[in-house]
Amino acid sequence: MSTSTLSRPDRRTSTLVVVSHGHGQQREDPDFDVPEWAARWARSLGWELHRYTNGGPGAAAAAAGPGARALLLRPGSPASARRERQRPHVVAAVAAMPDDGAVVADAVECADAVGAALTFVHAVPCSFGERSVDLAGALARGQHLLDTAACAAEALSAGLSPTTQLLRVRPHELVGEALDADLLVIGGPRTVRRRPDHRGSVQPGGLGLVAHSALHHAPCPVLVTPR
Repeated sequence: MSTSTLSRPDRRTSTLVVVSHGHGQQREDPDFDVPEWAARWARSLGWELHRYTNGGPGAAAAAAGPGARALLLRPGSPASARRERQRPHVVAAVAAMPDDGAVVADAVECADAVGAALTFVHAVPCSFGERSVDLAGALARGQHLLDTAACAAEALSAGLSPTTQLLRVRPHELVGEALDADLLVIGGPRTVRRRPDHRGSVQPGGLGLVAHSALHHAPCPVLVTPR
């Protein structure tokens, strides 16, 4: 697949909604403290920036959509606290290319903004048993997807050397407590109609099961990117 089809998506009309992870009534707060890198990112692209306090996963899910990115913050940084390392780690979950081209581009820009290492992850469901006829094909397709995402990332940022990780878990299990990330970037609602043969589970608000699980269960901040 040519990397020319995976260039940066058009982002001239977009919004970044930053939501704090809390309980209680959601409210817009112009004085809410947004991470410096996120505010700088929004300014550099001319995005509108909205801040919501006490919104939590539900508010982030509602905000994510065509033209809007939702960044859900977590109290503290539990993922970083568990490790002793100097360089932050951005993880991007990819399901299909070029559908997730915007996920790749956002992950690259976030990694560049904070000087982070970048890893692309993809899950091959455990429903493919070790003796499954198509297991080898599923693993090969998954690795090809990851290699395509990594090549696209390198084309967008010459100084970046992303790694890839193919996991044998259910897709929504990618985002559990064991996630080794300081920021997770994941695809949100699709801007085009799904293929008739697409069987992915869709949650309220148009989010897929993986994105829905990430907002509720990932131990790190989550950026939901429109596709």
